[in-house]
Amino acid sequence: IEKAGKAAVLPSEASVLAVLAGSADIAFVTEQPALEGLEFFPFVTNRFALVVPRGHRLVQEAGGRVISEALADGCDVVGLPEGSALQDTWDQRAAGRGAGLNYRLRVPSFDAQLRLIERGVGVALLPEATARRGARTMAIEVLPLSDPYLVRRLLICVQRFSALPTETQSLVAHLRGAERAPLVAGE
Repeated sequence: IEKAGKAAVLPSEASVLAVLAGSADIAFVTEQPALEGLEFFPFVTNRFALVVPRGHRLVQEAGGRVISEALADGCDVVGLPEGSALQDTWDQRAAGRGAGLNYRLRVPSFDAQLRLIERGVGVALLPEATARRGARTMAIEVLPLSDPYLVRRLLICVQRFSALPTETQSLVAHLRGAERAPLVAGE
């Protein structure tokens, strides 16, 4: 969240640098960068799933089992923009397997991905909770993934919790759900 009440969505690294520079009060990141002097608080654990149109061939291949992300290699993909941590990481893992992702489109949000998947444009990797909410009302399938790296911890990052405005401290405390000591980088 930017100072002066303005919000911005930035990649994790840029968000952390904004907090470090003082141009943002808090950032939400997927990993704890090794930066001295920042405090990190556990927020939520994200599990990722492959989302496909109803009746997609991967649904039959999965047969109700948990599958590997590698089964999506060669599928048409509805991706997020370049520079998004989730999409860039998926690209890197596919390249490590000697595969590439066949992008049909890149869109700015999970919601846009879900709408296009429902129309049969391609598949996507999304947070499982987001995908399951979409599956309640959309013609999509959610395929749980077995890959351990697709379980990621989200953290809240601040310079110093005690130096935040009272309202921001309240927001961070509410999001954390319980009082916990911060994870301070460099300790």
